[in-house]
Amino acid sequence: MQRTDYYVHGSWRRVGSLRRLLTSLSVANFHGWSVPLTISFDAHPDENAVEFAEKLSWPFGPKQVVVAQLHRGLRGQWMEMVQLGHDYIVLEDDVETSPDFFSWILTARQLLEKFHQHSRNRVIGICLYVPLIDEVHYPRRPWNFSKTGAPGEVYLHQLPCSWGQVYFKEWWREFSLFYRARSAPPFYDLTAEGGPLGEGSKKASRGNPRLLIPSSQSNTWGYHSWKRFMVDFMYFRGLTMLYPFPKKMLAGGFSFAHQEAGDHVKGVKVRPKMTASLLTSSEARRFLDQVIHHSPQKVAVVDLHHRLVENTKELSAQGVNFLLRSLRGLPGNGKDKERLRYGQHFVENQRELMGLESRCVLDLCKRWGSCSSGSSPAVSISLSPAVQCSHLKILDPELGEEELIKSVAAELADIREMVKLV
Repeated sequence: MQRTDYYVHGSWRRVGSLRRLLTSLSVANFHGWSVPLTISFDAHPDENAVEFAEKLSWPFGPKQVVVAQLHRGLRGQWMEMVQLGHDYIVLEDDVETSPDFFSWILTARQLLEKFHQHSRNRVIGICLYVPLIDEVHYPRRPWNFSKTGAPGEVYLHQLPCSWGQVYFKEWWREFSLFYRARSAPPFYDLTAEGGPLGEGSKKASRGNPRLLIPSSQSNTWGYHSWKRFMVDFMYFRGLTMLYPFPKKMLAGGFSFAHQEAGDHVKGVKVRPKMTASLLTSSEARRFLDQVIHHSPQKVAVVDLHHRLVENTKELSAQGVNFLLRSLRGLPGNGKDKERLRYGQHFVENQRELMGLESRCVLDLCKRWGSCSSGSSPAVSISLSPAVQCSHLKILDPELGEEELIKSVAAELADIREMVKLV
């Protein structure tokens, strides 16, 4: 197992919350591992919170307390992890952990080693909690894994975690490259996030229409949210996280979100639980015994919209189709099926395809899809380790208008056929 550190956000000056989180970490079973701890505060924190963090005894490894000089916000603190050279467990201060959460991480790692290569390569981290809502649907609705009807005590879900999780270092680095491009014009304007964008069902989507995820409330997430960009990243790449679901223990988890007022949660109104309660130690031991004997072939895969799919290859194919729509300038909602036909749409939009925005889209797609530049304006898009797509010659200035349209149509047709084989 790679080195794994803690990165605790004490970002909203919640002394009681931070005390509860750090106390729960202090009684965890780390099985003799050395686990360094970093407690990070945004600028101008509560002095009592900093004092408590500095006095905390941490016998499991090195400890450091970091106080920012300039305000970074929650998103800024999360994105700082790009500088780190190892896997991190990131915990915001309104999260509480089970004493057995590290045991779950070790067991989940063992299970992942047994996965088929494609599925294993599509997992970017391990979730600690059991979600109880569908947060990408509007309005939010109750949901848990049992609604899929699939068997098993664990599952892969195309949804990023933020209430207790491990992100693997190699994937976080790739995400950070994507984030730099995705969060900048012409795709997004961070400075516009503070403006009036509506509430509830009238809340406006943020960012370039070409990159809006179909039927996802994440398109409206903005101020302070790093997670909406991770949703985008995972959706195209066909990526997942490994989630626990201890059915026989009434679906308890290894971390719990208290949802206290902060950057993302405003006010003190009553809210439905987002995560299941913590497992007891005896429940956790029984669950982990089941997981270690779990067949990797029987681990279900759930897409972003909480629907059961056949495998991770289906997620990859879905993401490539979305990328192709973005390159063609189509809105991400995919409602107008006729416009998905090649010829006429390219005639109408070939100037846009040759324009600055498409060059930016292509550059973004290199980061999004882990594409590699060729020796010409062409780009090779990798669907999976086993399938390589053709070159997409949409930016070749030597092609005339008619040749350009025919070339793009042919390349996209080839790619769509290959997607069927993924």
